[in-house]
Amino acid sequence: MKVWLCYANVGGGHRGAAHAIADAFAEKKEKVEITYVDLAGGLGPTRRTLFEGGYAWLIDRADWLYRLLYFVSQWRPLAAFENFLMAIGNQRPLLDRLRNNPPDLIVSTYFLTAPLRAALKRLKLHIPIVVIVTDPFTVHPIWLLDRDLPHIVLSDAARQLILASHGITVEKLVAVPPLVNHRLPAGYDAERLDRFKTEHGLPKDEPIVLLVGGGNGFPKGEAMLESLLTTKLAATIVVVCGSNRKLKAAAEQLRTRSKRTVIVLGYVDYVPELIAAAQVVITKAGSGVLMEAVVQKKPIVVAHYIWGQEKGNVDFIVNKKLGFYEPNPKALALLTERLLFDANVRQSVADAYERLSFHSGNDTVVATILTSANLETEQKSAVAT
Repeated sequence: MKVWLCYANVGGGHRGAAHAIADAFAEKKEKVEITYVDLAGGLGPTRRTLFEGGYAWLIDRADWLYRLLYFVSQWRPLAAFENFLMAIGNQRPLLDRLRNNPPDLIVSTYFLTAPLRAALKRLKLHIPIVVIVTDPFTVHPIWLLDRDLPHIVLSDAARQLILASHGITVEKLVAVPPLVNHRLPAGYDAERLDRFKTEHGLPKDEPIVLLVGGGNGFPKGEAMLESLLTTKLAATIVVVCGSNRKLKAAAEQLRTRSKRTVIVLGYVDYVPELIAAAQVVITKAGSGVLMEAVVQKKPIVVAHYIWGQEKGNVDFIVNKKLGFYEPNPKALALLTERLLFDANVRQSVADAYERLSFHSGNDTVVATILTSANLETEQKSAVAT
């Protein structure tokens, strides 16, 4: 079976979800040939730079404009126009791939599927498409542009919200728990963790504070690191900057000026292991890192969230008492000290995790995808006859 996993390089969540699904297929020992497909691959250099870099710029530099665009794109005609623009001049790589090596199934972790559908229609191919909605709690209406396609959401709350307000039929919408990278076993044994720490220069006898955002880095990450370095925090600080070169350069300057142990990283593919090594995780409210930290039962400080899109993620962490929301860099530093060294605070978070019935959706997502795809194929065959 040939499966396309389609994503877009805006933030790290869409790509991360695609990799999690590939891991899930591997764990199930399904005989599949996985192909990753970037849905912006045919945009051309200028349009692609604007598409991918524009998202990061809006989040980091023009939050007010992102909020405006998020709000107005809830209007369905405008969302459909965005989908149409995505398809213009963006089909050639898809057409070539579909002609030469068509898949049996397409799974998309990105909402603008127009390039895919246009290419399939042009070639008169009937390949089922399943959409994975990567925002687990707050679902923007743009995800539901193609209501005729099966959608998989990552929480029952999201499913109920969509059924109540977006007109999608029950059989087209299935919920599974959030997806995470499952390279790690549920119990990360001490020997393996020590080996990882040795390989990456991490201390074995000192607490680790992990400051990590998404693929585009961490808004206000420089101020947060600077504030952490002004405390007497007896811990190693690991900063993951993603593809944000400006943040990486600033973090390296702060490290040079400080006598503290600071490890500065760019884009890495071992964030789950870093989370396992850390005693406290400071992050933005993107679902990928956040859910990974929850699965590993780590105390969490959410220092930033994207308006609208990530609000539900913050509410989940705070309401379940798994951590805190603290956007103020100075207050964040003091809170981090408490999470590291105040036994009562640490126990409170540990008790909250004990009360939480939470597991990843990796175990069920493969079967759900295949069932949804089969249903889609059957319904199209029935219409054709």
